[in-house]
Amino acid sequence: MSRTVAALTFVFVIMGATLPFAANLASGADVAENTWTTKAPMNQARNNLGVAVVNGKIYAIGGLNESQSFLGTNEMYDPETDKWVSKTPMPTPRSQFAISVYQNKIYVTGGLLKEPFVDRVRVSDANEVYDTSTDTWEAKASMPTPRSGLSASVVKGKIYLLGGGQEFPYPNWGPSSINEVYDPETDTWATKTSMPQRVFLAASVVVNEKIHVLGGQFEFLGGGYGDFHQVYDPENDTWTTATPVPEGFFSAGAGATTGTYSPKRIYVLGGERLNEDQNPSNVTQIYDPDQDSWTVGAPMPTPRSGLSVAVLNDELYAIGGWPGFWPMSAANEKYTPAGYSLVPQDDSEQKEGSAVVPVAAAVAVVAAVFVAAGLLLYNRKGHKETAQT
Repeated sequence: MSRTVAALTFVFVIMGATLPFAANLASGADVAENTWTTKAPMNQARNNLGVAVVNGKIYAIGGLNESQSFLGTNEMYDPETDKWVSKTPMPTPRSQFAISVYQNKIYVTGGLLKEPFVDRVRVSDANEVYDTSTDTWEAKASMPTPRSGLSASVVKGKIYLLGGGQEFPYPNWGPSSINEVYDPETDTWATKTSMPQRVFLAASVVVNEKIHVLGGQFEFLGGGYGDFHQVYDPENDTWTTATPVPEGFFSAGAGATTGTYSPKRIYVLGGERLNEDQNPSNVTQIYDPDQDSWTVGAPMPTPRSGLSVAVLNDELYAIGGWPGFWPMSAANEKYTPAGYSLVPQDDSEQKEGSAVVPVAAAVAVVAAVFVAAGLLLYNRKGHKETAQT
């Protein structure tokens, strides 16, 4: 058999051996789906904090510690190394604020704080932005209506601040339906159509450029924890409702996957529920926006309320919170959704599996090309040595 024939035969053998491996890689065959993994805890245990993702890193900011002190703590988590490092603290220590990201800067708005030199807690109108590239903070135009327990969502470059608890005195005191929008480019505010249902400590996420406001407390006294599912369309400045959350809650964490590595879904994690004991929950509630339906996933290892959720590469990190007893939690637990894949896919590819063959074939061909090139060089060397002899 000639060296060339032997080389080609070997190439086909390599391709045949590589294709199954590549197919497994493309389909994410060995990924543990609908599972939780415990990661390194924060250095500072706290609840009612905010977390945000910038350039593959997770920032955990502010909150309340076991001594009931408001915090400006700012820690950065690197999922690649599973380590936390401290960053420049937030200028205004607070909890129950809204947090959002625009152009790799983190905006922290509203919240609860303690007045300097006075033993009094009040709601805040502070609006501070953190530049992760320079590790610096800057004050921006204050929010028109001071609120705590509000949520923030970003759509088309605007930050929508929804609901929350207003300041004393009555009648303004209590959960709010206010919808104020902030423009980071102009540092200005505007008022939009209010929510149909006022809520405090609700969760909000964005799917398909619409804001889903989930659950929340509608009475400060006597409970009133809701299963609300309000949907806001910023394009038309209108509100609709969707299928209610199966278990009403407040003070839960929430995040949305994009459909890139796992199916496009909304996840509501933990919180305090409508049950007899009102202890923090570990339930994972999952909403399918295409079907307008809810299911449940694997329960969170540490039941918590007052946690915050970061979504990175379509995996969810549940961070901090109150476990129902002292001290506060520093927990950092990662959830890998059902349908998760190591290879980016769109929704249709995940359903049909059509991405597996092209990606696998590409990997196999590249491997074969490298092997073939090496063998051909070896074959030419062999011919030269034969000619010399």
